[in-house]
Amino acid sequence: MSMESETDSPAQPISVFISYTHDPIYPPPPEPAKAADERENHCRAVRELADFFTQLGINCVYDQLYEANPPDDWPLWVEQQVKDSDFVLMVCCSSYCHYLTNRNPEKVVGYSERPLSEEGRVTYSLMMKNIRRFIPVFVNQPKCSAFVPVVLQGSSIYELHEPFQLSRTKHGSLEMLYARLTSQNPYKPPAIGRVQKLSAPKLGGVVRLANVRTQPQGQVFSSSNLSHPIEESSSSSSPNNVIIASPPNPPSQSANQPTAEQYDKLVDNDLVTHIGPHIGFWKTLARNLGFSEGQIDNFEYDSKQQEEQGIQMLHTWIRDRGIDAKISALVEAANRAERRHITSLINEYVLQQQQ
Repeated sequence: MSMESETDSPAQPISVFISYTHDPIYPPPPEPAKAADERENHCRAVRELADFFTQLGINCVYDQLYEANPPDDWPLWVEQQVKDSDFVLMVCCSSYCHYLTNRNPEKVVGYSERPLSEEGRVTYSLMMKNIRRFIPVFVNQPKCSAFVPVVLQGSSIYELHEPFQLSRTKHGSLEMLYARLTSQNPYKPPAIGRVQKLSAPKLGGVVRLANVRTQPQGQVFSSSNLSHPIEESSSSSSPNNVIIASPPNPPSQSANQPTAEQYDKLVDNDLVTHIGPHIGFWKTLARNLGFSEGQIDNFEYDSKQQEEQGIQMLHTWIRDRGIDAKISALVEAANRAERRHITSLINEYVLQQQQ
């Protein structure tokens, strides 16, 4: 994203509400000192992120601005901020997942020992009315889809790390998030060119006939018996005779194939390591494994290397599918994606394990 010149600020600054928990880990560490350090570091990072965006023309609102004297009780204040903001940044972590969905009967307790489940229910109900304004982010920790609300797992998820600073040379998660908040497009697509006319391919050798049954190689037909004219063979002794070559025999299936029992085993890290360097264009495979376009975009944001993107995609599939991440499922997806070489590599690995 180029930062050579500043864009004109809108008359009304973009408003962003930052929704987060003070305790980043659930349950909190049993050692009080360690829990306090985790809480302080997490709150400081959120404060640094808010200050960073504020300096770049975004009005960030979060609870630390009103901790000493909140204008209303917390649930009403959260409801009003969510309604008034243009976007809501959801700082996802293990405790925020419980805070937002209240899936655990124990209440998540944050700073000042105040329960957060009421604010969580308010935020979740408003999110379901307009999910496009809600943006999941991770601060100073790797992304984990298990900590993201289910309805947002298919959207773009941003992984942000300190120090927060826009880059002039690359488009990482921070740059892409800022572009989204400010309605900028960091990419300049080329001008649309003219449609090119393709020439017809030259067919050499054998002429394919729809009405002629293929015969063994060297079998001679009389052209007078054919319903469509064809080129005559220059090597035939008779001008009315042509030679139609048979297509190559289909490859015979090897008898040494993995058994159903071997296919029923789980995909492990060793198998990923075996096929990873050869996975190539992995997006079609990812779609057949059930990943959404938003999740595929996230794999691209995490790494610029195609091989690493494909390997991360496979590790994520193994983690998310759990006991259903079987070799048979991976083979079926590879076949649907027409990635036969991946199937061959899987079979090779499975048979090696048998030896």
